[in-house]
Amino acid sequence: MGTYGTGPASELAKAVNAEIRSLAARRNMNQTELAEAMGIGQSTVSRIIYKDGAPLNINLLDRVAHVFDVEASDIVNSAVIAMRVAQNPRPGSREDWALAAKERTTRDVDEQDYL
Repeated sequence: MGTYGTGPASELAKAVNAEIRSLAARRNMNQTELAEAMGIGQSTVSRIIYKDGAPLNINLLDRVAHVFDVEASDIVNSAVIAMRVAQNPRPGSREDWALAAKERTTRDVDEQDYL
């Protein structure tokens, strides 16, 4: 087994990991099941995705996307939007809400939160 990530995870990497954890939770998939589906060890999934111990490399992001039948860019875009919302939780426009809805990041967000 090779090295999958080095150094601490950046804020974007942490947001990507949070999106992956959310995808797994919505599918009732635990760490072991995710690791098996990705073809890597559970300890690697735990260290990188669940403990934010290292950045997720592009190859693993591609594996995750395949497991969840989504595009890798969708995972990253959702993470970026989540970071923006966290920095400015009340953007204040219907357009912002519509963009979030289009990007499928409105899991727990009501349109009224943006008005």
